[in-house]
Amino acid sequence: MKEYWNYNKEAYLLFFKNINRFIGYKLASSIIVVMLLMPFLRWFASVMMKSKGMGYLTNGLVSKFIMSPQGMFLALISMIIGFIVILLELGGGILISHQIITDSKESRFIDLFIYSIKRLKYMLGFDGLIIALYFIIIAPLMDSNIRTTILDNLKIPGFIMDYIVSNDVYFAVLSILFISVLYLMYRWMFALHILLLDENPKKKFLKKSSFLIKKNFKSTIMYFISSALFSLVWFLIILFVFSIIIISITLLTHVDFDTGMFIAMILGGILLFIIMIISIPVSMIKLTLFYHQLSGETATLDIKVVDGGTRLNRFLKNKYIVSFSIIIAIVGVFSYTFITEVFYNQVKYDVKITSHRGSSFEAPENTLVSIKKAYDNGTDFVEIDVQLTKDEKIILLHDDNFKRTCNVDKKPSEMTLEEIKKLEAGSWFDEKFKGEKIPTLEEVMDYSRGKVKLNIEIKGSKTSKNVRKAVVDLIKSKNYINDCVVTSLNYEDILEVEALEPKIKTGYIIFVAFGDLKNLKTDFYSIEAVNVNENFINNAHSLGRQVHVWTVNDEGQMEEMIKLGVDNIITDYDYKLRALLNENNSKVK
Repeated sequence: MKEYWNYNKEAYLLFFKNINRFIGYKLASSIIVVMLLMPFLRWFASVMMKSKGMGYLTNGLVSKFIMSPQGMFLALISMIIGFIVILLELGGGILISHQIITDSKESRFIDLFIYSIKRLKYMLGFDGLIIALYFIIIAPLMDSNIRTTILDNLKIPGFIMDYIVSNDVYFAVLSILFISVLYLMYRWMFALHILLLDENPKKKFLKKSSFLIKKNFKSTIMYFISSALFSLVWFLIILFVFSIIIISITLLTHVDFDTGMFIAMILGGILLFIIMIISIPVSMIKLTLFYHQLSGETATLDIKVVDGGTRLNRFLKNKYIVSFSIIIAIVGVFSYTFITEVFYNQVKYDVKITSHRGSSFEAPENTLVSIKKAYDNGTDFVEIDVQLTKDEKIILLHDDNFKRTCNVDKKPSEMTLEEIKKLEAGSWFDEKFKGEKIPTLEEVMDYSRGKVKLNIEIKGSKTSKNVRKAVVDLIKSKNYINDCVVTSLNYEDILEVEALEPKIKTGYIIFVAFGDLKNLKTDFYSIEAVNVNENFINNAHSLGRQVHVWTVNDEGQMEEMIKLGVDNIITDYDYKLRALLNENNSKVK
């Protein structure tokens, strides 16, 4: 175990001894990726979309575009750029690690780039596609330590994860898939090293990696165990030191609890920043050390070297330059965190709350009792799903049929309102709600008037197109225009509602969005939270459109959305969000 433990220690020592080379390369590669490759890819995507007559891609349009010649060509170009990014960002780190470990002379960053790009030809095949799939898509989803900047913030949408977790079969399939990916990544852990360090990798680097792992199975297991233990020890040490610092500051300065937590948050931000800087290169060095040990691959690579080191590396190696840069970085993180938190704590946020299908965590969804509970919890809007019955009455129901909530395998369009009113829609959630009925939209309007506004999501319009007109007619006849908004995943629903009554506020529900959304005819965007960032919100507000995010159930994500400046948060936990907003706004008074 001691031998494997030393890999971790040696990796950190080598990193700090050569920190200038890693920082310099990271700066150079980031400039190429962020300022050249990514802008080019966005421009090219825009050109391809416009050539297809599409200014934007949302929901169903994405699959339509991908299946077009333009979409396929864009996918090909995106794949090639993805290969290049992997070779530049991760490949360069491996090459520097190899040179450091083998005591080779330094190379200019441009020569490292050239060597990496020369290996691009080996990635144009199945092996390369698998590597790209992992580093670009799977690694971000699994929060892997080693990944690229492309799709770095990629996450599985919350509504998809909720659906998977709630279904035993899908959850089992996902679990099996997750374990399979872990196993394959374990087998192929040296694929990128072989691609870059093997003199003749051909297109067999996945097979070579699998053979090397199989041959050294016991050693690789010991390597992972030691790495996990080393990380755990460091975590506990950092946690202990961090706690001592916070306790000391609190006792010595006699600050209150909130101030102590504020200081802790700033110090935590600085610590997280430092960890993010060193985690990837240290992981690269450690894995390269292990690869050398198992493969015996220590040959000098065909890369130009510079006697005495490159000028940029010598410049970055200057202890005064490094010290000054570290101080500037820490001060920058400290200032940003301080200013952000002070600004956040001094602003009274007017974020509206929308209860998803009523207070659906505390009562059966889309029922009057869930709406009453949401009102009691202090919500601003209640989101409800509406469909047409066989006799064209508007009822509340999310699914295509009543099987999940009423244990009846029939669609609303197959039953009359009288038949539907005989169904029981509460006991599936909890026996104490037994006897709860499916309400009509009119009944909900009568209860909600003067209490809470409605977010009416149109469902089933593809099978019952009259639902759009029926909803608009009811809103107008009940004089409810100012007390509701109408939303839908189907853009045609939005267009028809806007055409029937422009005064009704509409929101297009988006779970994926690319391109220029300004040409969408809608009053606000209702978008999945993982797709929201500050730039999206600023663009929407510049167009005079609000941003509603869904479905936000985690308190940390609620805080994040509030700080970003969204206008409305849709949640199953309305009482948590109300308490959070009350707490934040009370600090301003």
